[in-house]
Amino acid sequence: DKKGPEHQLVVTEEKFCILFTSKFSLGSGELVYSVRTVSLPVVVVVHVNQSPSAEATILWDNAFAEPGRIPFEVPSAVPWSHMAHALSLRFQCANGRGLGEQHLSLLCSKIFPGQVEDPNLLFQWSKLHKEPLPGRSFTFWEWFYGTCDLIKRHLQSQWQDGLIAGFVSRQQAEEMLLSEPLHENFILRFSDSEVGGLTTAYSMLNPNSGVREVYHLQPWTAKDFGIRALADRVHDLLELKNLYPNIPKSDVFSQYYTPSQPSGPPTGADANYVSTRIIVVAENGPARANGMEAAQPSHSPMAGSPPTPAPSDAFFGTPQGVASPATSGGMVMMPVSENPAGQVILTDMLDMTAPVMNDPAILQDLLDLYTPDAPLHMS
Repeated sequence: DKKGPEHQLVVTEEKFCILFTSKFSLGSGELVYSVRTVSLPVVVVVHVNQSPSAEATILWDNAFAEPGRIPFEVPSAVPWSHMAHALSLRFQCANGRGLGEQHLSLLCSKIFPGQVEDPNLLFQWSKLHKEPLPGRSFTFWEWFYGTCDLIKRHLQSQWQDGLIAGFVSRQQAEEMLLSEPLHENFILRFSDSEVGGLTTAYSMLNPNSGVREVYHLQPWTAKDFGIRALADRVHDLLELKNLYPNIPKSDVFSQYYTPSQPSGPPTGADANYVSTRIIVVAENGPARANGMEAAQPSHSPMAGSPPTPAPSDAFFGTPQGVASPATSGGMVMMPVSENPAGQVILTDMLDMTAPVMNDPAILQDLLDLYTPDAPLHMS
C-alpha cells in the first residue's frame, strides 16, 4: 500500500486489518470447515492529533476501494463527482445534514481554482491530504475536517435547521447580501482562512458614505464557542438583525439562547465580589460609529420556547459589492452589581475595557439591553 512517486508512507497512511477465523463441522464431524475473513482497514495512531489524517486514509479507502482488490490497493485519483458524493455523506453522517449543490460547487472551486466545474475532473489523493490549498498553509482535508468537527461539537442543531450557510465564499456572501438593498441581513459561513472557523458577513449602511456595504466579523472557533454559544453571540451583536433572506434573528435563534438567570444581590461568600458577565461587541463596527440603538429583544427566552420553523433557502439546495476592512468580534467583561435599592451600578472597571466601552451612548445601549428591569445608574 504505497502512494506517491517516492513511495514514502506516513504512519497515518499505513493500513492494517483484523483477521477473523472460525471452524465448524457438519453431521457427526465428517465435514469440517475453516473460514476466515478480514475487517475493513484500520489505521493505528498514537495521539489524537493524528486522527484527522487517519480519517482521510479511511475515507478514501472506504469510498473508492474496488471489489476483489488486493488489500489494500486503492486508486490514486477519482472523478470529482465521486469525491463530492463522499464528502457530502461524510458531512451527513457526522452532522445530520449533507451538502447541497452550491456547497459542493464552492468546494470544487477551492480544489480546482480557475477551472470550469466538471464532474469528470480527476481528484487526486495528493489534493485531499498532501498538497496545501493555493495561498494557504493547510490542506483541503484539514480545512474540511475542521469545519465538520466544529459543527459536530458546537453547531449541530443550527446546521440541521439550515441557519448556517456554511460553504459559501466571501464574494458569494457579499453578492447575496447586497441583493437585498432594503434590508440589513447577515450570513453565517465557514471561514476560508481559519481552520475550523465560522465567520459572519453582514450588510449595513455606512454612516460616512451613505452606501450599504458588507462587513465581515473575525472568525469564531471552537474555543470561542466554549466561552459563549453561537446563538448568544448573534443575540449580543447589535449589527446582526436579520438572517438572510430577511428573517428576524429572534425568530430562528431564540430557541437556542441561554436562559436568563434570576438577578439579585450577591449573598454569602459572593457578597464581597462584583458579579460579571460576558457579552460580544463588534469593537470597530459601523454600528458603533453611527450610535445605533439596540433593536433586539432585551431578554433571552427560557429554554423550551416553541421552535420556529427553519428557513428554506433555495440557494443552498438543502433544508436548512465592496467589502470594508474586517471588524473584530471582541469579548468584553461587563462588571454589573446591584445596590440595596435595586439600582444597577456599572462599575469603574469599564474604564479598563476596550476604548469603545468609554462611549456613554454605547454604555446606555448595553444597560438598556442587559438590565431592562431595573433603574439605571452609571458611576
